Amino acid sequence: MACYSGPNPVTDKERMTIWAWAKANGIDRGLPIEKVGDAINKQFFAGHAKPEWISDILSGRKTPFKSVADAAWRTQYNRRAIVQQAANLSKLQSMGPVGKTLRALWTFPRSVAVFGHGFVFPITHAGDLAMRPQSWGHFITGVFNTYRGAFSKAYTGRILDYMQRQPLFTTALRSGLDVGAKSHPSGLISRYYNGPAKRAWDMLTVMRYELWNGQMQKFITPEMSHEEVLDVGKHLADWANHATGSGKGPIANVGGILFGPKLTQSKISRLTVDPLETVKTFANWKSASAGEKAVAWTRLSGATQYLVTGVGFLAVNQGLLQALGVNQNVNFTDPTKGDWMSFKAGGLEGYVPGLHTEIRTVGKILATAFMSSKDLHGETRFAKTADIVGQYALAKVSPPIQRTLEVVHGQNWMGRPVPWSSDQGTKSRPRLSWGEYAANIGPIPLEGPIAYVYDKLKKGGASAMDALAVTKGLIIAGLGATGVHVQEEPAKKPKH
Repeated sequence: MACYSGPNPVTDKERMTIWAWAKANGIDRGLPIEKVGDAINKQFFAGHAKPEWISDILSGRKTPFKSVADAAWRTQYNRRAIVQQAANLSKLQSMGPVGKTLRALWTFPRSVAVFGHGFVFPITHAGDLAMRPQSWGHFITGVFNTYRGAFSKAYTGRILDYMQRQPLFTTALRSGLDVGAKSHPSGLISRYYNGPAKRAWDMLTVMRYELWNGQMQKFITPEMSHEEVLDVGKHLADWANHATGSGKGPIANVGGILFGPKLTQSKISRLTVDPLETVKTFANWKSASAGEKAVAWTRLSGATQYLVTGVGFLAVNQGLLQALGVNQNVNFTDPTKGDWMSFKAGGLEGYVPGLHTEIRTVGKILATAFMSSKDLHGETRFAKTADIVGQYALAKVSPPIQRTLEVVHGQNWMGRPVPWSSDQGTKSRPRLSWGEYAANIGPIPLEGPIAYVYDKLKKGGASAMDALAVTKGLIIAGLGATGVHVQEEPAKKPKH
C-alpha cells in the first residue's frame, strides 16, 4: 500500500467491512468522524492510505451506511462551527441590554446588505480567476462546491476534512494561507451565524487551498529543504490569499469601519505592493529566493492572462453586438463612464467582480490628466482626483456608517441626493428614486435587477408605491446576480 499511487483499491465488499468496523469501533462510541478516518487508515492501510481514499470511504458511498455517514458529517461540521463561535458568543452574552441594542442597530444595515451574499462569494472574492485560464479548473470546482456545500453540512464537512488531510495542509497553515479556524470575513458570518453563507465561506477557503496547492506542485521539488519549501509556500500564500479576496495590512486591520476590509486590502495590494515586489524580484533575479521567483512568475503569468483574456472576451462581445446589429457598443476608451470595459447584451451591461472597480478608479484618475477645463467643471485636477478617491473610499465604508452619512448629508457616497431630500440634484447626479435607494441598501446580489425592475414599472405607469412593493418582493425572493446592471435606454422621440 505504501508505494501504490493508483485509484482507490478498496472493493465494494471491503468498503462494507470497513464501514461496519468503523461504525462499531468509532461512530457508535462518539468518536469525531475525522478521527474515525484516522482509525480506518491505521487499521486497514497501516497509515499509508491517500487522503482521497479515506474521504471516499467516509462518504459512505455504495454502502447502506450513507445516511449514517451524512449524519456524522453534519454533527462534525456543527461541532467545528461551535468551536469557532464559542468565544464570540460568550462575549455577546456578556453584553448588557444597552450594548446588545447598540450592536443590533450597528449590524442591521450590514445584515441587510449581505443577505444571500454567500452564494456569490466565489464571484465577489475570486471572480478574477475567470480571466486566468490556468485557474479555471480550481475556480469552476470552487463555484460548484460553494453551491452544493451551502445546502449540505455533510458535504461541507467532508470537503473540509479532505482539505485538512492533504500532505501540504500543515505547510499551508505555517505559510499563512488563510484557511485555518480563524479564516472568516469581518462581520457576522462565521462569528455568530452558522448557515449557508458560513458554509459558502468555508468552500471559498477550500478553493483558496486548491489554488495554492496547484501552484506549489509546480515549484517545489523533492530535493528542496524544508526551509525552501516553506519559503515558496509563504510567497505563494500571499498570492493565493489576494487572488481569493483575503489580504493583510493596514486596511484589513481597520475592521468593522469598512465593508469587507480584507477583501479591499487584497485588491489594493494587487494593484500596488504586489506589482512593485514582482518588478523588484525580476530586477534582482540572481539574488532572489525560490519563493520570490515562484510568486513573481505566478503574478506575471496571471496579469498577462487577465489582460489578454479580458480584452479578448470584450472583443468577442463587441463582434457579436455588431454581427447581431445590436445598438450597443463596448466602451474600451472612456474610463470616466460607468460602462467602461463592461460586457453588454440585450440592454444589460455587466462585469466580472474583482479588480474591475479598482482598475476603473485608476483609469478615472489617469483620465483627469487629459481632461479639458470644460470636462473638469471648474475643478482643479487635484480636486477632481481627490473627489474620485473620496468616492471610492466612501463606497467601501461599512453600511451602518453609510446610512448615517446619508441622513446627515442628505446624499449618498456618489453625491446623489437621497429620496427624502428636497434637493433635486443635477443632471449628472439626480436625486435617487425610492426604487434606486432600495437597490443600493438592499442585498448586494440584487442591486442591479431591483433598480431595473423598479424603473421599468415606473415607466410602464405603475405608482411609486406599487413599484416599491415589487422591489421588496424581489429582495425576499432572492433574485439577481452580482455585477449586472442595466444600461439606460435612450428616450424615444415622440412621433409627429
